[in-house]
Amino acid sequence: KLRLLHYAATICSFGLLWPWVKVHNHRFLLESIDLATCSNLDDLKSASLVKHNGTVGDSVTDFLDIEIGL
Repeated sequence: KLRLLHYAATICSFGLLWPWVKVHNHRFLLESIDLATCSNLDDLKSASLVKHNGTVGDSVTDFLDIEIGL
């Protein structure tokens, strides 16, 4: 049904609605995408916080331009 609408719009407008057809098709495809996960996303978030605990300190020292050498 959607493809017939796109063909009819392109033919009736002599190709002037081709950009509309492309945008309409991409919008339809993006609205049709569904995300399904195999695990809980909260577990992934907590695991990444434990793994990268020192990155906040690194970012603060870079932001404040502090050099700490050992």
